Amino acid sequence: MTNLQKLEQKIGEALGLEKAAQIAVEDLSAKGLLDEGGMKDKLQTMKRQANNHEAKLEELIPDLESEGLSSENISSFSISFCSKQQLFNNIYSSKLIWTKESLV
Repeated sequence: MTNLQKLEQKIGEALGLEKAAQIAVEDLSAKGLLDEGGMKDKLQTMKRQANNHEAKLEELIPDLESEGLSSENISSFSISFCSKQQLFNNIYSSKLIWTKESLV
């Protein structure tokens, strides 16, 4: 893997992580797991921050293309990383639901 490909991968991972963070907050909120202890407000703030970071990264991509990076590769890495994170989040939130219900 060339240095440009490594950079595309890292930017894609960062972009995918920002997207996955927003999706995770939405999923946890929809499952009612954020309703206790002010957690919902804190995670909504984190979601907004992730959205801002995502927008800044996406604004940067056209400039990076002029430096030889591929927006298609970045997008591909982003989608792949986001999908992996969503799978992890689904497994984790399933355990949270199971744990929460078992404590009741």
